[in-house]
Amino acid sequence: MANWKRSFVDAFWNWDQALGGQRRPTRVQKWVARRPLRAGLCAAAPLTLLFLTLSREKEPEDLLFAVSAGCPWQ
Repeated sequence: MANWKRSFVDAFWNWDQALGGQRRPTRVQKWVARRPLRAGLCAAAPLTLLFLTLSREKEPEDLLFAVSAGCPWQ
């Protein structure tokens, strides 16, 4: 059964390449596709911390402002 599944996967990638596909997805791309929520949190956490450090000095507890407008280019 495992060989049948593997041959199906190989056939799919050969068909994809024949239709113009370039490469198989990398391990990172597969991880992100399988875990979109975790990937989003991994990307958002450092940015949130950055925006918190760039927030107004008068109101450092204002988390909504820090996340929405803490960006220096706005």
